[in-house]
Amino acid sequence: MTINFNPGPSQPYPKIESFIADALSDGVAGWSHRSPEFSSMLTYTENNLRLLLEIPTDYHVWFLASATEAMERIIQNTVSTTSYHIEMGAFSAKFATIAEQLGKTVIRSTAEWGSRPDLDQLVVPDDVELIAVTHNETSTGVALDVGTINRLHSRYPKPLLAVDMVSSAPLTGLDLYQTDLAFFSVQKAFGLPSGLGVLIASPRALDTASRLLAAGQVIGSYHSFLSLAKSAAKHQTPETPNGLGIYLLGRVASDMLDIGLTTIRSQIDQQAAAIYTALETHPHLRPLVTNPVFRSSTVIVAEITGNNGQLLDSLSAVGHMVGKGYAHQRNSHIRIANFPAHIGTTPKLINLLGTGEMNSIKTAQHPGIGVGTYLIRDNRVLMGFRTTGHASGVWAPPGGHIEFGESPAQAASREVREETDLTIPIEAWRLGAVTNDLFAQNKKHYFTFALMADCPIGEPKVMEPYKLQEWSWFRISELPQPLMISVQNALEAGLDLSGAETVVTNI
Repeated sequence: MTINFNPGPSQPYPKIESFIADALSDGVAGWSHRSPEFSSMLTYTENNLRLLLEIPTDYHVWFLASATEAMERIIQNTVSTTSYHIEMGAFSAKFATIAEQLGKTVIRSTAEWGSRPDLDQLVVPDDVELIAVTHNETSTGVALDVGTINRLHSRYPKPLLAVDMVSSAPLTGLDLYQTDLAFFSVQKAFGLPSGLGVLIASPRALDTASRLLAAGQVIGSYHSFLSLAKSAAKHQTPETPNGLGIYLLGRVASDMLDIGLTTIRSQIDQQAAAIYTALETHPHLRPLVTNPVFRSSTVIVAEITGNNGQLLDSLSAVGHMVGKGYAHQRNSHIRIANFPAHIGTTPKLINLLGTGEMNSIKTAQHPGIGVGTYLIRDNRVLMGFRTTGHASGVWAPPGGHIEFGESPAQAASREVREETDLTIPIEAWRLGAVTNDLFAQNKKHYFTFALMADCPIGEPKVMEPYKLQEWSWFRISELPQPLMISVQNALEAGLDLSGAETVVTNI
C-alpha cells in the first residue's frame, strides 16, 4: 500500500472507507440541501467543528468549495480599499494577488522562503481594513505561533484579522476570539477528498459585509457573507454543496474529538521532531526552515542537493509518495506532510531517508536546462529584481526550467505568462545565446537558452511576489546592476539585445 506524504491531497483519514460506506448506506448522496436530513447532517458537522476548534458560539461556520474561494469571499466582503498581507510563501502571496485582482490596494510584508516577517515589528497603516496572515505556509513549511498572531491582533484591533489555516487545522490551537476570519480546506489534515472549504466568520466580519453592501460595494452573489449567513441560519447552504464532503468532515471531526486533539498534537509534534532530526543529519537533505521556532509540524520542507527526481522515484517505488517542492522550487525541494493520517507511518519514511534501504540513493548533480526571456520594447528590455532562490538580490529577465517535452520557445512563452501575465507567441522568439552558467555558491549549474522577442503592448504584473520584487523596463545601454550570472555570461559573450545574432559561449 502506498502512503501519500504529499501536502494535499494527502493520505486519507484511516477510517474514511467505513465513513463512506455509512454515507452510501444512509443515502447521503441523494439528500436535497433543503431536506431535513441534510439540515440535521449540517448541524452535526457544524457542532463537531465548533467543539473541535473551540469556535465561539456567536461566530458563523460556512461551507464553500475551497480555501481559495474563501480568500476571494473575504476580500469581496470585508475590504473596500486596502488590505495588508504577511507573505511567507506562495499561498500567502496568492491571497494578496486575489486582493489585487479584485481591485484593492495591497500592502505586502514579504519574507524569503524559509523565513517569515517579524510581526512584532510590523507597522500597519491606519487605512488598512484587513490583515491577512497564514498560520502554516504549505509551500515553505514556515509556521506562525499562536502567541505572535494574538499579539498582532492586540496591537491592531481595528482591522479585521483573517487567518489561513489550510494545512494546520484542526491542530492550530488558534484562539478564534483573537481573529475575525479563519478558513481551511479538508484535503490536508482532515484527510478527506478535495472539494470542500470551511470559512469561520465573526459577527464583526458579517457587519462589515452589511456596511459595504449598504455603501454600494459588490460583495458577491450566492456566496456573499449575507447569503451564506441567511442560509446557515436555517441549517442550509445557498446552493447544492458537497454534501458527502460535509458528512465525512463531521465524522472525522467526531473521531478526532474521541481521540482528543491534545493526544493528536503530541504525536504529530513528536513525529515532526524526528523528521527534522533525520533531515539535519542527512548528507543530501537539509530543512529549508533553519530557525526551529519558525518550523511547521504538519508540512516539512527540505532542500536537496541536486535534483529531487531520483529520490522521489526511489521512495515511490517502495510505497512512499513524498511531495515535490512548490512553484520555482519544485525540483530542488521535497515536502513531507505530517497529518493525523500519518501517525505511526513516519518511522519507515525516516528509515528510508536515512540509514535504511534507501541508503544507496545518490542525489547526483546534473546541469539543468533553462531559458531566459528578453522582452524588447522601444530599445528597452524587461528585468525583474529577484528576492529568493539561487540568484536572489540580482536583476534578471523572466525565465526558468524547460519542462519535459517542451521546446525552448514553448518554455519561454510559458514562463513569461506565469511570471508577468504577458502573452508572447511561440513563433516570436529568436535565439540570442546559449550559455553555460555555474552558480557555485548555491551548487547550481544550468545551460541557458537566451531568447528574445518584441513585446510592443501590455504591462507586466508581478505574478510571483514570493520570488520577485518588481518588473521594470531598462534601456539596453543602461541595464541595472547586479545582473544574474546567466545574463552576465550572455552579455560578455556578445549577446546583442537589439538584434538576432546567435551566440554560443563557454560550452
